[in-house]
Amino acid sequence: MEVYVIRHTQVAVDKDTCYGQSDVPLADTFFQEVAQFREQLLTDFDAVYCSNSQRCKDLATALKFENVLFDSSLMEMNFGNWENKKWNDIDQDKLNHWMADFVNVKTPNGENLRELFQRVQFFFNQLRKNKH
Repeated sequence: MEVYVIRHTQVAVDKDTCYGQSDVPLADTFFQEVAQFREQLLTDFDAVYCSNSQRCKDLATALKFENVLFDSSLMEMNFGNWENKKWNDIDQDKLNHWMADFVNVKTPNGENLRELFQRVQFFFNQLRKNKH
């Protein structure tokens, strides 16, 4: 099984904004980036799986992939209460605690890197079992 992973195009949020699963607008460079993807990507895939986030759906649509299967397992990290906040506006003690061990420490009402990994790993294990 060969897997190609594509990340969404640039987004139109300030660089100091914490976002993961929030729907955020795409940057004005969207169509230029789509054109670059088209030049570099294969066009014949057995299956295309996509995150449920709007930015990823928009990319899949613009790339004209057929029969795209959307799965929330492929979403980015859930930052919980920190979503859409400026990094400097987050309680610095809590932020420092998370940054010291983001693999194991969850964000408030969010997840840690271990949970993100397990979510994506489960998805890929299901793919292997189903031989898609």
